[in-house]
Amino acid sequence: MASNISVASSSVSDFLAEKLSQLQEDQEFYKTYRRGLQDAKDEMDKEEYQGELDFVVEALASTNHDLDVLQKSKRIIEEDIDEAITAHKRDRKKEPDVDFYERAYANSIVPRVMAASGNQKRVFSKHQQAKFRKDVLDRYGAAEDGSAWCHLTGWWDSARVKAAHLVSKSLTGPEISYLFGEDDAPLQDPRNGISLLGQLEMALDKGLIVIIPSTKNYQTDQKWKCVLVDKTIRNDMAASMVIPPIGELTRKDRPLWTIKYHVSQICRMFPAPFL
Repeated sequence: MASNISVASSSVSDFLAEKLSQLQEDQEFYKTYRRGLQDAKDEMDKEEYQGELDFVVEALASTNHDLDVLQKSKRIIEEDIDEAITAHKRDRKKEPDVDFYERAYANSIVPRVMAASGNQKRVFSKHQQAKFRKDVLDRYGAAEDGSAWCHLTGWWDSARVKAAHLVSKSLTGPEISYLFGEDDAPLQDPRNGISLLGQLEMALDKGLIVIIPSTKNYQTDQKWKCVLVDKTIRNDMAASMVIPPIGELTRKDRPLWTIKYHVSQICRMFPAPFL
């Protein structure tokens, strides 16, 4: 549902209290909507009823998920927004408006939503997984002479590179739209994939790192960034060779769409930090 957060929020805690209240109102709305649908089931066309039910169930699940993350991580999110506001005032010498609060909130909560979703598995068959990997490697021109390209660490023996889902395997519908501006692409579409070294793919699946949009406009030149969620692995090595620690890999936006044509440029950055 649309945001009703007021510019009058006098502090980050007030803003988050309003956000929490809004999510609770949305939650109650979708629950009431679902009960109304169930009451009207016998009077509705079967296909229409199922479509409406699918929508409200997904919307309610998304709202519940955001509400749960906000309640559990409120203090950390508040600190993130405070830091963003301090930087904003230092750079621009003015008070942030409500749009800034919303962006800062999204920048803080999105990685946590993704990380919380990362541990929720959706099982695909070996055939589906193999096809998805092939399609992803083909899309980015990421396979060559027995090697495959990891978007964060460069070329590896092909067997060590996996295909990861940008949108978590547990997210659908409104959550895909909210996070990526895309609600009609199936999870197994290669547009939803990125090739990663196996250890990094595992870290992504476990929610230790997340890959999220770094630009607001969802266009063909969409950029992405890798965000470290679990700070305890900042200095862990991602593989058994000298490459940047996982923490260093999360510091620069990566224009994924250029990988196919600018491999040499990107390769020259390694083993330099992912700044």
